[in-house]
Amino acid sequence: MRYLKIALSLLALLVGAVAGAMTGGFFGNVPPTVVGEVLAFAGFLSVLGIQPWPLSAFLSKLLSAIAGLLAGVQAIHATAVTAGANPHPWVWLTIGALAIICGQLGRSPIPHAAPAEGALAPPKSDITPSGPKT
Repeated sequence: MRYLKIALSLLALLVGAVAGAMTGGFFGNVPPTVVGEVLAFAGFLSVLGIQPWPLSAFLSKLLSAIAGLLAGVQAIHATAVTAGANPHPWVWLTIGALAIICGQLGRSPIPHAAPAEGALAPPKSDITPSGPKT
């Protein structure tokens, strides 16, 4: 699960960067609806990723909720925006970036897999520090 969560985190960052490039016009004339949907997808995806720093449980859940809320607002905006009615695309790019950042810092609903029994335990030996068992 850990590798999946790392992959999801990296994918969310990559998708967010692509959406930023689309907003900047690097991919031609991309409609703002598509950019908004891509940013909303990246925001929702970032919530599923791995948490880079341990935060308190309350703060982690709060950041995940904020990320979900911002990504939801981004998705709703994407369904209503048109090319002529989007005078400030950088505002929505900033909202999408905040959703991605909050999602990365928040706690994922995907639990870590528990380590296998004895996976990290040293091998058992018949020899103790005081000598062999009799």
